[in-house]
Amino acid sequence: MINPFDSLNLGFSLAEMTEAINKLPNRPSRITTLGIFGDVPLSTNVAILEIKRQSLTLLPTRPWGTPGTGAGPDERELKSLIVPHTPWEDAVMAADVIGIRRFGSDSTLETVQDKVLEKLQQAKDMFDVTDEFRKVKALQGVVLDADGAKELFNSYSFFGITKKSFDFKLGDPTKDVPAKVRDLKRHFEDNLMGETMSAIRVFVGSGFFDRFVKHPTVKEIFLNWAGAQARLGTDLRAGFELEGVVFEEYRGMVPAPDGTAIQFVPELAGIAVPIGTRNTFRRFVAPADYLDTVNTLGQPYYARQERMRGDRGISLYAQSNTLPICCRPNLLAEVKTTS
Repeated sequence: MINPFDSLNLGFSLAEMTEAINKLPNRPSRITTLGIFGDVPLSTNVAILEIKRQSLTLLPTRPWGTPGTGAGPDERELKSLIVPHTPWEDAVMAADVIGIRRFGSDSTLETVQDKVLEKLQQAKDMFDVTDEFRKVKALQGVVLDADGAKELFNSYSFFGITKKSFDFKLGDPTKDVPAKVRDLKRHFEDNLMGETMSAIRVFVGSGFFDRFVKHPTVKEIFLNWAGAQARLGTDLRAGFELEGVVFEEYRGMVPAPDGTAIQFVPELAGIAVPIGTRNTFRRFVAPADYLDTVNTLGQPYYARQERMRGDRGISLYAQSNTLPICCRPNLLAEVKTTS
């Protein structure tokens, strides 16, 4: 019999293991597919941000031939943040492949490789859903750890911005909801401050979405729109546009390490974000803590292997060291309904 682990030493170096996990099928969720966050690869686990605040004022007239009004000094500030480390470990044991081989072959090489890739796929799936969770929370201004409580990064306190919230009060039938949507839109337009956007999208919980489209000031508009979408076979929850703002139901939910369910977006609330910005949303990517990745540009995933003592199996290690943040939390807004 051929030792099933011999060939792995030839086929899976650090670079090749990392490439293997990078090539695995991606299972992105909504925020990832929209491409809201741009990656910033780092050579360390520390990101340095330079904040520049410029004043914009009206210029007074001056007599001809006299000096003009000078520009005031720019306010600059340097801040740093640490990218969190997210490791994963597993193993492929010899016992996992005993008696499992291809028909007509005395080698279990492909079976072992399949087992390794299967475990790497599991790791990548967990990394992806963790990344999606962090991105959603970054759009809410506060990135949370897997327990849904520990803060990894707070954009509001980091940049000294007060959270903006819009209460739609959807339980009040006299509330002018389209007017509230216009107020939301004006908030983004007033706070662009040199940034650009192509659209505004609001990701809301199921309860908010249902109350929103049934509200008396919205219902008729929604029914007319829904009729047209139904003829096209479109999912009505994928995006309803009102006053130029798209409202979309977001149903992301995963179990926490303790088994409880973590809902990405609260049932009766939502997050409003600008789409098509240039540098508002960033995901910092730090390198792995391996000797051969020190001071190299970070990649979203890393994977490597190590032969166990006594040739009993292969230890697998993977990690993803990323932190998505909102660099302009004044371009975030919470929507909710308290009645």
